[in-house]
Amino acid sequence: CDSKDSETDAQSDQKIVFQLQNLDSRVHTDNAGVVETKGIAAMPENFYSVQMNVAKSATIESDVASDLPLTLIAEVDAPEYEGLTLQATHVCFNGNYAYVSYNVKGATYLGAVDVIDITDPALPQLAMQAVFPSMDISSLTIKNGVLYLAGARDVDAYENVTNPAVLVKMSLDGDMLSDDISFIELSSFVGTDIVAGENYFYCVSGSTGALTAFSYADGAVAATVETNDLRAVGVDGENLVTLSGTDGIHVYDINATTEKLNFSVSDDVEEAKRTIDFYNGYVMVAEGYDGMG
Repeated sequence: CDSKDSETDAQSDQKIVFQLQNLDSRVHTDNAGVVETKGIAAMPENFYSVQMNVAKSATIESDVASDLPLTLIAEVDAPEYEGLTLQATHVCFNGNYAYVSYNVKGATYLGAVDVIDITDPALPQLAMQAVFPSMDISSLTIKNGVLYLAGARDVDAYENVTNPAVLVKMSLDGDMLSDDISFIELSSFVGTDIVAGENYFYCVSGSTGALTAFSYADGAVAATVETNDLRAVGVDGENLVTLSGTDGIHVYDINATTEKLNFSVSDDVEEAKRTIDFYNGYVMVAEGYDGMG
C-alpha cells in the first residue's frame, strides 16, 4: 500500500508492505518453561519490572523477587525482508496487543512493526507485520488510536526531505496497522525515542538533535530543547526526563520549558540503544556495560 501525503512532504511514493497471512512460522514455543536465572538480586517488595524483547534469540524476561519463578512463554523470530534479518528495537502494549519495532544494523534503512495478539497470555499470536523498506524504526508508542514511531529514513527515497530523523503518526484501524500515515521531520540523523504524555507527545533525536514537545491536535511544536546525543525520553508524573549518551539525565517540567535538574551517568557506547523507566521517585537508567543505574 502506498502511504498517504505527509505533513512535511508534499508527496512520497514510499510503500509500506503489510502481511497478515503465514506469520505462524515466526512464533516458537519449543523452549517454553521455567527459565534458570543467575545473580538476580531481590527487588523491593511489590516491585515488578517486565521487559519483552522479541528478537530471534530473545526471551520474555522479568526481574522480580527471588522466590518467583521466571517462565518463558514464547519466542518470535525477527522479520526478514529481501534477504535481510531485522532486529527488535522497542515494544509497547495497548490493550490485548503488543507492538514491536525493528531496524537493521549499519547504513541500510529498513524497519518493521509487528502486532502480537496477547489476549491469551500463554498463547501469543502474531497478528500482523508491516515492513518499511526505506526507514529504520527506533521506538514506538500509542495514544488515542494513533501509533507514533520515531526513526530515520533514507533522504534519497523521499522528496523534499533534509534530515533523516523522522516522527511518523499512523492512525490505527481498530488495533491493526494502516497506511493512514503522516511524517514530521526532526533534526539530526535519527529519532531515538518517543513517549505520549497527557497534553503533548515528546520525541528525542540523537547526535545534534533535540527534545521536542508536539501538540496532539495538529502536530505543532510546543517546545524544543537542543541536547546532544539523546537516547531516551520518559514521563513520570509532572517530570519529563531525557537520557543523553554524553550529558546524562535531564529533568524538565512537563511542558519542556524549565529544567529542574541534571546529573551524569556513565559515558555511553556510541549509537547504542538505551532506555529509562521509573519507580517510586527514581529513574532507572540502562547504562550499558555498567548495568542498570
